[in-house]
Amino acid sequence: MNKTLINLLLRLKNISLVRKEVVYTKYFLVYKSLISLLYKEGYIQSFKIVKKNNQKFIYLIIRSVFNEFIFSNLNILLKKGKKLNLNKNEISTLNSKNLLLVFSTNLGLKSHIACKKSRIGGKMLFIC
Repeated sequence: MNKTLINLLLRLKNISLVRKEVVYTKYFLVYKSLISLLYKEGYIQSFKIVKKNNQKFIYLIIRSVFNEFIFSNLNILLKKGKKLNLNKNEISTLNSKNLLLVFSTNLGLKSHIACKKSRIGGKMLFIC
């Protein structure tokens, strides 16, 4: 996983732990697939890409449910020595009721539900 993606995930977690809703950070192209996945799954309420002084910034609003911020329970699994490669059979046996498991597949970043539907495996990146 790219270091910039890990930095974005850590920033989302830290903002949630301090109980704030808004993240304003520099935009990188690798954020596109992650942000669109989190928006599609309902973890990000809205986002906006703003161009300022020939640089792109992203403005994210994090969703909170019953005054609990979703990213406060974020667990990044792809660090040194923590690589979890799962095939399609192992993913289909996962039982995760209210969790979002994100996988890096050969088709891009996918949630565990999308991996089950597409019948593909991949590296588990994080759990939220």
